[in-house]
Amino acid sequence: IGCIISMFFCNISMAQKTLVLSTNTNLTIEEINKLYTESVYKNQKEEADAIIAMFPQFWNSLNSNEQLGFIEVANIMFKHQMKPIPQLANFINTYKTFSNAQHSQKSTQNFIKSMKYIAENNVNQFNNTMKIYNNFIGNNIFNTFMGTNWRARNVDLYYFDFDTLPKIVLPKLNLIAENGKDSIVIKNTSGVFYPTTMDFIGEKGVVNWEKAGLGEQVYATIQTYQIVLKSTRIEIENAIYHNPKYLMMPQLGKLEDRVMTTEVSEEKATYPRFSTYDKNITIKNIYPEVD
Repeated sequence: IGCIISMFFCNISMAQKTLVLSTNTNLTIEEINKLYTESVYKNQKEEADAIIAMFPQFWNSLNSNEQLGFIEVANIMFKHQMKPIPQLANFINTYKTFSNAQHSQKSTQNFIKSMKYIAENNVNQFNNTMKIYNNFIGNNIFNTFMGTNWRARNVDLYYFDFDTLPKIVLPKLNLIAENGKDSIVIKNTSGVFYPTTMDFIGEKGVVNWEKAGLGEQVYATIQTYQIVLKSTRIEIENAIYHNPKYLMMPQLGKLEDRVMTTEVSEEKATYPRFSTYDKNITIKNIYPEVD
């Protein structure tokens, strides 16, 4: 009973302790060391020791503005009662992944601004959002949903930005959803990803019917679109469908595609799908004696 009471009061003491980092960046390594020595539970010691070991090299790789930005974010986190483990640990790992990517000064400023916003406004989803940032910076993966990875390929450049929400701007990419058995591919597109809402707002792009066994002449072009990257399907209005074998003119309509959970042969593929807005159109000779 004595041990239980002692542990209970220890937990209360740790919960009530106000954490804050000094703005003197020369003290930060010592403060982090003390934080992860005195303000974590016994079952967190291994993770705490790993942070203590890696932090000095990480900290010394940052310039003064990056260091001050880190301190500002950490103190906002502490204001909202976030803990050294897991929240601060996830933030440190994300910041480290970001610093290794060597972004421009403006992109770095917007990244820090985004982290401040998330620490202030997304407290309950903070860990999740850090994992989203870490996974994108490290692997170009936006999100994993029901075994499907939404990811960016053929990315030459991306940068962080902020208006009313944190965002990641990708001037050129192929946007892909894949699960190892099927995929959605939007080629030659560009867009903005909003990590706090999981929205991707895109401009231009091409979706072809290769997985249905059709040639390069069958495709749909898209202008603007919005996808929530928490789904395994897309629906895009005002797409333009090209199929010169059956259509004299391209058709305006709705494009649909989805990632199937089982492997589907080209002959049995039912996606992508296109529905023209022109209900009077007739396609001749799709099959013998069928229009």
